[in-house]
Amino acid sequence: MELPTSGIQKEKTVDSGDLNVKMNLDYLKDVRKKYKKIQKYMKSSLFAIKVMDGNEKVVSKLLKEFEDNPL
Repeated sequence: MELPTSGIQKEKTVDSGDLNVKMNLDYLKDVRKKYKKIQKYMKSSLFAIKVMDGNEKVVSKLLKEFEDNPL
């Protein structure tokens, strides 16, 4: 996954012992927003119907992508 590099971005540096991590807060905000939309979609009746019909593509695509490239 590629991080966006354009525009003004907020960054936060977290120091914890030997760990030094920079986080792009704007990017995390976008990821959180997408996650919430997917969770809402998964709770909907439309998702249940598409799963029963076998033509659900959004969540199954994400799951397949994760299986191919695990963390």
